[in-house]
Amino acid sequence: MAALPASAGMWKKIGGAGDQYVVAGSTLYGLFPDRQGVAKFDSVASKWYKVGGPTRELVGGGDKLYGISPESGDIFEYTGEGMNWVKIGGPGAQFVVAGNTLYGLFPNRQGVAKFDSATGKWLVVGGPTRELVGGGDKLYGI
Repeated sequence: MAALPASAGMWKKIGGAGDQYVVAGSTLYGLFPDRQGVAKFDSVASKWYKVGGPTRELVGGGDKLYGISPESGDIFEYTGEGMNWVKIGGPGAQFVVAGNTLYGLFPNRQGVAKFDSATGKWLVVGGPTRELVGGGDKLYGI
């Protein structure tokens, strides 16, 4: 893993191999190569700290980090403290973030829901689609 410092053109190594990397807020997170842990990069200390256990996939966007359980497929939100994660939903075919909103595609791909962090509930916002693409504040179904 490398990062581009302020003096463009020179890469600085900040870590080794990982299975997946995502950014939430201004923080970089990585999934261990064997998917048995999640790490957070501290750019001030230039060190990685373990913040989670086994995870199938990371979903990052806005200022939030989410992880998918490898056993159940349930989705968890990282609290930002230690190794604390909170379950916020069951399995889905796919999860993406657009803006600061988390969206999930039903396991059977017959609907799309968004997570309302204020109420902790999922609200249906769309019908069948094969895949979700989120970027900026936009959500697209393909």
